[in-house]
Amino acid sequence: VRDADSGFNGFMLIELVGGDTSLFSLQYSQAGKVATVNVLIFGALDYENTTSYTLTVQARDRAFVGPLATNTTFTITVQNINDQEPVFSQGLYAANVSENANAGTPVTQVSAVDPDGLTAVTYTIHDSGAPSLPALKFDIDSQGHITVSNRAEIDREAGPASYSLLVKASDGLEATA
Repeated sequence: VRDADSGFNGFMLIELVGGDTSLFSLQYSQAGKVATVNVLIFGALDYENTTSYTLTVQARDRAFVGPLATNTTFTITVQNINDQEPVFSQGLYAANVSENANAGTPVTQVSAVDPDGLTAVTYTIHDSGAPSLPALKFDIDSQGHITVSNRAEIDREAGPASYSLLVKASDGLEATA
């Protein structure tokens, strides 16, 4: 901020007069006819709650008679970061598949969304610790479609009669269903 006045009339008072004054404040220092203003943030900014803030700053001189003032308004845009893990549309999925199903036979589809909306969600099947390594008997694609693997032999009599799969969705952060 610049004020061409000299002496006491050139000293400025700078205040935040509009916007979220509970979350922002100003800090300024004046050297000669120029004041440098910094905006301070008191608290966390969260893109998912508020994407931008509009603030109004007033600068006025300290003249005893007829002080002059000017306002400026500016917007602080909050940048979205990947701070939330994907969320599955269901916590538990169940499906049936016929024994001796051919490779590529559809089993079910899982679905997760990224609340940040920044990156695509990828899916992987992990071994749930159950016998017969179910992660090897099923595949999952980028859309969450689970199919019988070409490495699979699904035989109810040979066991097991059921499989538990652990599916992870990731956008850099992970969620599990």
